[in-house]
Amino acid sequence: MPQNEAVTLQYKMTKNEEYVYDITVDSTRQAESAGNRQEEHDLLRMKMAQKVTAVNGDGTYNLEMIVEPQKLSKNNQEVALQAEKQKVQMRMSRSGEILETSLQGPATQPSFPTRPIFIGETWEGESKVNLQDPTTGQPIPPVTLKFIYTLSSVKKIKGYDCAHIVVKNPETEIPLSQGVTQTISARGDTYFAHKEGRLVKSDVETRIVMTLPEGTLHNTIKISVELVDTPKSISSGNEFLISG
Repeated sequence: MPQNEAVTLQYKMTKNEEYVYDITVDSTRQAESAGNRQEEHDLLRMKMAQKVTAVNGDGTYNLEMIVEPQKLSKNNQEVALQAEKQKVQMRMSRSGEILETSLQGPATQPSFPTRPIFIGETWEGESKVNLQDPTTGQPIPPVTLKFIYTLSSVKKIKGYDCAHIVVKNPETEIPLSQGVTQTISARGDTYFAHKEGRLVKSDVETRIVMTLPEGTLHNTIKISVELVDTPKSISSGNEFLISG
């Protein structure tokens, strides 16, 4: 793709389309205190089915997502899953902004620019996260994190011409309570099929360091989302199920 050619990052959906994604959450936790160090590792695999239940007159989409846990391992040992399917409903703009959601608490996420973007161009966004005071367990006001995006290139992924978007969240220090701080930073890669208007792949690594009077907690979370089924129309009268 020529450097002087811009792409439009915009979702393009039709009613009753269904998208199926594989999701992997890889989490490593380390605790350090008085010279001692402990480490735990979790690996959770899930499947998410996303159905377009309506295309509204204002161009927004009503979505229904069902997330089903598939496999969980702790410290390389598989364990029985207790979690059940979770259903989430939301209304989203063409740029990816979440306008309404059935989730509790803030669910804002950075959205795409509404104008065409050139390779090498950078833009910024914000996202809110919920945190708790670890000494009391009580929630603190939502924290706004800044994200920086760069359209790095256009490359072929899973047969799609994808806009490769590099995302970075500069290190942010958040005071939680007296003597307790939390530092968050992130980096990731998003591959968005700009011609078809759909997410194909996303990999994000978040690093969290909590400093307490008695020690330090390190948490590294890697989340991978990958399209595994091409969109297909299903009858609005059928039950919405996750394919295994």
